[in-house]
Amino acid sequence: MENNSTLMVLFELLRSNGSIVVNKKLARGIGLHEAIIYSELISKYLYFSKRNELQEGYFYNTIENLEKDTTLSVYQQRNAIANLVKQKLITYTLKGNPAKRYFRILVNDETLKKLSKILSDERPPKTSLRETHKLDCEKLANYKDNTNNDTKLKISSFRGSLKETPKTSSFRKEEEDSYIPDYDPSKKKDIDNRTPEELKRDRLRIAELAHQARIEMSRKELVLVK
Repeated sequence: MENNSTLMVLFELLRSNGSIVVNKKLARGIGLHEAIIYSELISKYLYFSKRNELQEGYFYNTIENLEKDTTLSVYQQRNAIANLVKQKLITYTLKGNPAKRYFRILVNDETLKKLSKILSDERPPKTSLRETHKLDCEKLANYKDNTNNDTKLKISSFRGSLKETPKTSSFRKEEEDSYIPDYDPSKKKDIDNRTPEELKRDRLRIAELAHQARIEMSRKELVLVK
């Protein structure tokens, strides 16, 4: 059975006139959101304990109720509760249909020793919340810059590969001839004697084939960039 007197003393350190007061030392020790939820859960525990409505030390507190009492969102609640469980300050389970969250405040020598150390620690925090936020913003900005630079480099490489694609105008005459359908080297003399109309037709065909080749190369380069 939980030690109610111990919890009452602990709660009196964290409350004032029925309102949740976040202890600065506790917030620095376990986190701001964690301290808010921990204080609120202790308050709920005492409430249900006085009404003899605890279920083996467990009491329920829905997401909506906790958000109303602490203003913390579902996401903030989830992270803070996970950290409190990790620090062995609380435990919780799901019961009923629809399921409700049932919490239990863990009270033991290890917990009391940890909390006493946090609440009696006079040392200033190594890093303020503002400095921590600033460092997080700088890391995020650097990450975005690096990501943008990588994207620009890939796009630049892709565009450069397109510029390196040979154009029809730079083909040697022998290469142009090799694109002509049914080309026969033994008939090179006949090809050299093409009429202007035939030459125009063949050059259009060469341009079409070259264009198709560039499209195919662009698709391969795009796959590599991705």
